[in-house]
Amino acid sequence: MKRKVFALISIALLLCMLIGAVGCNSADTDVPATDAPTTDAPIVKPTEAPTDKPTDKPTEKPTEKPTDAPVELEETFYYFPEFSHLFKKHGRVLETEEGLLCDPSASGLEFSGVMTGEVILELKVDRNTYYTVFIDGERVDKRFLVTPDDSSITIADFGDEQGEHSIRVLKQTEPKRSLSTITGVTLTGYLEAAPADKLFYIEFIGDSITSGTGIFGSSSTTSNTDKTYEYQDATSNYAFQAAEALDADFSLVSCSSIGICTGWNSYIENQYYPCASYFRDTEAKYDFPRTPDLVVINLGTNDQTKGCNTKDFKARVKELVNLVYDSYDPSVKIVWIYDMMNYGKQDLVLETLTEMGGEAAGLYTLKVTRNNDGGTSHPNHKAHTTVANELVTFINENDLLY
Repeated sequence: MKRKVFALISIALLLCMLIGAVGCNSADTDVPATDAPTTDAPIVKPTEAPTDKPTDKPTEKPTEKPTDAPVELEETFYYFPEFSHLFKKHGRVLETEEGLLCDPSASGLEFSGVMTGEVILELKVDRNTYYTVFIDGERVDKRFLVTPDDSSITIADFGDEQGEHSIRVLKQTEPKRSLSTITGVTLTGYLEAAPADKLFYIEFIGDSITSGTGIFGSSSTTSNTDKTYEYQDATSNYAFQAAEALDADFSLVSCSSIGICTGWNSYIENQYYPCASYFRDTEAKYDFPRTPDLVVINLGTNDQTKGCNTKDFKARVKELVNLVYDSYDPSVKIVWIYDMMNYGKQDLVLETLTEMGGEAAGLYTLKVTRNNDGGTSHPNHKAHTTVANELVTFINENDLLY
């Protein structure tokens, strides 16, 4: 009996041990292992506490200490025609192997770049000649006189300053009084690309009025000799002032004493106008490279004082208008101004232009304020300013540049 009881107890204990082992394994499968890593999130090492010091080694100091000292510039002679492309030309400037022929009134050149010290214009003239210089758009008060004995003039001096500058040089004296050849420019620094053309371009055709004759004289100044250059300035006349006010490029084809059919010269406008430089070569023709947006004519004064019959005068007016058309384009607008110094046969001008179609054909006329208070009874500087304002107003009111 005891053996049976012992056997049963042993069997019961064995069964309890087996049931306990199975129950523990079943409980473990119901509880997720929260501390165990998963395949979706990589193991990341905790970052250390931030510090004020950078963790990377700072970069080394540059081997050369920065400096504000300007770059050392060299003196350079920009001669023509080699460096002609760096200069903007004003007026009927001709490029030759000798240099730039700058004969017409208000003709010249313009350039820009980095400069320091003196800027020297290298040139030669056959007679005393005045020039106007603009630096960074501002007119220099001085009139720059060049004589046949001069080979150069200093047109600017920037001292020790080094910087960007623009310079424009224009001839005050008309070609009848002097011929000029610019051979180059010497400067310390370097030139940049030539200044761009302005949006509008105006051509002025005229006589001594458009040449600026007598502009600095008075009614008591009576000189028709070469000394006239002292009282003449084509960069102060109505044409120059009007072009500047309209922000336009311009060209002056002017000559004292010239007329439409007669004047005080042996030649008339229709012979003078087509020439590249009449006083150098009466046969060499100008190639008219840029078509103007507007042509302004101021002629008839010398025809009035010298005398010209009606038929010939009207024929020459038509001939000049057609010459402008043939040189450029028949669509070019023309404004003929009159009465600035005397009557100027204005009735015949009006009659002829009306016959040619008038304003409907782009032919306009403008009567301006008369003045005889300048040298040799020419308009003075104040009068030129008045006429410039009248011309600008007329151009704007008629939308002739738009």
